[in-house]
Amino acid sequence: MSVCEKHGKASERLVAFEGTDTGRRFLACAEPEGQNCGFVEWVDHQWPPTMQNALLKLWAMVDDSKSAR
Repeated sequence: MSVCEKHGKASERLVAFEGTDTGRRFLACAEPEGQNCGFVEWVDHQWPPTMQNALLKLWAMVDDSKSAR
């Protein structure tokens, strides 16, 4: 478990839900927004380019369906 060096607290475990990092796990500063120092450490390796392209296309489809409503 990584520790946020600025605050000395255990980092929070999260999962990305946007863009080409969708589904990747990461550790981040556990302080609330506004007091957060921006500490981020990726747990998972970066997705291969084919996966990143597929995620970009899927997010574009989501955006298109929202604007069509």
